[in-house]
Amino acid sequence: MRALFVDDDESVNFFHGIIVEEYGGFEECEFYDNPMEALDRLAQLEVEESPNVLFLDINMPPIDGWEFLDELNERNLHIPVISIVSTSMNPEDKIRAQNHPLVSHFQSKPLTVEFLGKVKEAYLENHPVITD
Repeated sequence: MRALFVDDDESVNFFHGIIVEEYGGFEECEFYDNPMEALDRLAQLEVEESPNVLFLDINMPPIDGWEFLDELNERNLHIPVISIVSTSMNPEDKIRAQNHPLVSHFQSKPLTVEFLGKVKEAYLENHPVITD
């Protein structure tokens, strides 16, 4: 599985990288502290190279997580499982995430190994691995 992390805080990305290593459930991970660079990278990828899972912060410059999702939609970029990972204390953000058609999960920072397992499980339930 491939995962993409978008958070403007480099220390959060560093910490999440440690959690991902501890979890060990992703073959490839990319971390971006600039959402526009992440969108540009996604646009360059072939479909089979695209991430299976996106972990997205809400409060970022120059665009926030909601605008990032709008851009994904406008650019016709598809990521099967999108998790909002935020420190937002605004209950409206959680409600908005629950009602957003592209968002699968809302998680308060920091990520945990247990949450990564739930996200991978959710992906595999909808995209089973076919073996011989």
